[in-house]
Amino acid sequence: MSYGSPGVGLSQHIAGVGLSKAFGVEMLHVPYRGSAPALVDLVSGQISTMFVIPGAAVPYLKSGQIHPLAVTSRERNKSFEGIPTMTELGFPQVEQLSWFGVVEKLGVTEN
Repeated sequence: MSYGSPGVGLSQHIAGVGLSKAFGVEMLHVPYRGSAPALVDLVSGQISTMFVIPGAAVPYLKSGQIHPLAVTSRERNKSFEGIPTMTELGFPQVEQLSWFGVVEKLGVTEN
C-alpha cells in the first residue's frame, strides 16, 4: 500500500508512519512537492491513499473523486462531521495535530 504526502518530514508523512505502525503493515511513502500533485496521483490511482489538509481536499471530496476515511484529530472536524476520527476507528495512536504560525525574518526592512 502506498501513501502520498506533500513532502518528507511533514506532518502528513509522520501520520503515515503512525498508520503503518498501527496497522502493522509496511506502507510505501511517496513524497511530493506539495499536496496538489499528490492529489492528482491519488485521483488517477498512482497512489493508494494520502494524508492531506482539509482545504486542499475539498474540491476532490465534493466532486466524489476521493473518499474520506478518517481525520487524525482528537475530535471530528466541524466542517466534516460525517468523517470519523482515527480513535473512533480503533487507532488512537494515529493522532496528528499541526501548528501553523505567521513568521517574519528579523532585520528586513521594506521599501
